[in-house]
Amino acid sequence: MGIPTLDEHGLLPAGVHDSTLAEIEAAFAWNPHRQRLYREFAACLEHELRPRFSAPVYVDGSFVTDAESPNDIDVVINVNQASPEERQQGAKFWHFHKKRLMERYRVDFWLNVPGREDMVGFFQGLKEQTARFKDLDEDHRKGIVRIA
Repeated sequence: MGIPTLDEHGLLPAGVHDSTLAEIEAAFAWNPHRQRLYREFAACLEHELRPRFSAPVYVDGSFVTDAESPNDIDVVINVNQASPEERQQGAKFWHFHKKRLMERYRVDFWLNVPGREDMVGFFQGLKEQTARFKDLDEDHRKGIVRIA
């Protein structure tokens, strides 16, 4: 378990890296801006997401890179193994609260549900602008963090 060192491109090595909240804070809350983002994320997790979801939580976005001032933290809840009722409740929560979570906690919240795009896989790819900025191919894979 643990978060590996960022690679030469400032990205996590490809794969899913299990970690604790304390490890995420130690690895990525390295300046005042990032510390504030981390505190907002931890509050969102404690007050909004964990009370509703027992499913695995994935953390991604520029927060888990070498970016000095990320805008937000991307969070994916993987409800693929949840009951149909839990998935339906999760979808309702996502639909009605996604915008509020962004505004209040700066958490860009996504659900990974059966029959839709695999968001865990999606966030392991690079956005076109990131690939161009880091001079990488768009098919370059990067890592994502799963809270254990």
